[in-house]
Amino acid sequence: MRTDIPKLPKGLNDHPLAGSIETWFRQNQGELRPGGELTVAALQWSPQLETAIFAVQHAEHLLQGLELIKRAMDKETHGLKSISNKTGVPVPERLSRLLLLSSDGSDRFYRQAESVLLANQDRMTGCIISADSEILGGLFSKKKLPLKALLINDRKALETFLLQVFANLKA
Repeated sequence: MRTDIPKLPKGLNDHPLAGSIETWFRQNQGELRPGGELTVAALQWSPQLETAIFAVQHAEHLLQGLELIKRAMDKETHGLKSISNKTGVPVPERLSRLLLLSSDGSDRFYRQAESVLLANQDRMTGCIISADSEILGGLFSKKKLPLKALLINDRKALETFLLQVFANLKA
């Protein structure tokens, strides 16, 4: 079972909280689904988390829905491979995307999420949020429909998100 996460985004290399955030990710891992291939962190719902997600959404760096997320990541992977093939420079293994999952997904949904995470494990990790899809949809979906998957799809937005969510960790 895969339990490692990619290195934190480059912009957090010298930040005083970087070590604490990495430690938090390692210490809060649990299986995504019974019998699955990887673990993800469990993130408690809080007003601080809600505010951080709203900030990412406001900056237009939040994708909603697993199918859209998969298509976007496939397209990104294709582009990164093309650039790597042309330049001969390998794509760095560094966290730049975070998949946030509701706590009420079915086994099939979590298998699909696991597939997306495994295909992009060089730059993505996941968290299960202690909120159900009704709560996430009510807050972040324009149509207020249940929402099981959110993706922070920008490195700088992810850096800001992590600092906001983990601001209270001891450095």
